[in-house]
Amino acid sequence: MVNGLMKTHISYSPNKVIFGLGAASLVGKEVLLMRGSKAMLVTDPGIISAGLIETIAQSLHQENITYVLYDQVEPEPPSKSIDNGAAVFTSEGCDLLIGVGGGSALDVTKGISLLANNSGRILDYVGVDMVPKKGAPMILLPTTAGTGSEVTRVLVMTDEEQNTKNVIFTHFALADVAIVDPQLTLSMPQLVTADTGIDALVHAIETYVSMNATVFSDLWAEEAIRLIGAHLPAAYSKGTNLGARYHMSLASTLAGLAFTSGGLGSNHALAYP
Repeated sequence: MVNGLMKTHISYSPNKVIFGLGAASLVGKEVLLMRGSKAMLVTDPGIISAGLIETIAQSLHQENITYVLYDQVEPEPPSKSIDNGAAVFTSEGCDLLIGVGGGSALDVTKGISLLANNSGRILDYVGVDMVPKKGAPMILLPTTAGTGSEVTRVLVMTDEEQNTKNVIFTHFALADVAIVDPQLTLSMPQLVTADTGIDALVHAIETYVSMNATVFSDLWAEEAIRLIGAHLPAAYSKGTNLGARYHMSLASTLAGLAFTSGGLGSNHALAYP
């Protein structure tokens, strides 16, 4: 107990987290609050075909905000998708990013944000606290309940030449606004529901037993574990169960907040060289 009292606890999180059913409709107002005038909407073709950007596009239209669509996101995103996106962001004169999708889309959004104000390629900044300047403002909206990327200070990309997975840790990767709308997860297939749900569970468990766990991460991890145990089976068996989706989205966000402060463990470390 004495050792615990002597420890300094640090917490990281986005400037603002908006959570709730229908929250995606607020994105236009958030862009205005951030003084944005032309956004880049980053997503993937699957999200577009599922109709998940319609509410977001309508919200932007209602606030007379123009946007450029960048849909070149791939699973385990190659670094070139970030580098190319940054070039489009600059050439189109955008001043704000909106990421919509799973962890890959949100990580690509983070990478484009960083390159908007930092020169070179995204692979130049692999490592811990290697990014010198804050990137362009960004709003992140997850469509899965698992990665927690909307609230984390990490992004992952693939080095295509070396065929390796690489990570950037920086507080500049934290979103200005995270908007978590459980309705965006209703169309997730069973396999994705299971995979992302277990991902969130592992985040929470690894953080809870981490040597770097904090008083904050313990609270978030405990609640995430409880929520996942109670609601993942229902979300898997009936994807339209709004209550289950709601609580899984909450669990994923809590687990993301937890590991952003407390770190992860060996399971995740094994994914890297």
